Amino acid sequence: MDVVFAYKSAADVDLLFNGTSLLVANQDAQGTEATITGLTVGQVLDFVFTNQTTGDSFQAGVAASDGDQHIAVQSTYADFQTDPPRAYLTQAELGAAFGVMTGIAPIGDWTFAGMEDLLASQNSDFDYNDLVFGFLGIAPDPVPEPMTLSLLGVGLVGLAAIRRRRTA
Repeated sequence: MDVVFAYKSAADVDLLFNGTSLLVANQDAQGTEATITGLTVGQVLDFVFTNQTTGDSFQAGVAASDGDQHIAVQSTYADFQTDPPRAYLTQAELGAAFGVMTGIAPIGDWTFAGMEDLLASQNSDFDYNDLVFGFLGIAPDPVPEPMTLSLLGVGLVGLAAIRRRRTA
């Protein structure tokens, strides 16, 4: 799986770990790439985002000490805001990262994760743009099988027929 450092808007020193291995820090150049190897299908990855300045760490799917999520996953970089005037990220703002990512795969194939590095008590703005990473190789949600869709269609036709009888 490829991981590319896409954007940052953080003054603190922020790090992204896979378990205990450092993948990328916000002091790295935008477009820095890390590769995770040795993965198996269905394996859950333990990503931890750490604000080294404050000592706080955050994990996807786990509420932080303030009760909030500090990692947001989106299908496009344009879902993340920039700092004032609160516009959304553009290809130009990704800079070198855009070229690195599109050199590997089309931008639409990437999944993006944004991190918020401050707790609510530290005046977090919860814009999830302190660090934004692109991930390639994350399996999409499974597509329903054709038989499942056929059964759903038959059920909907049956419901429509029953409703038509009742109104007639």
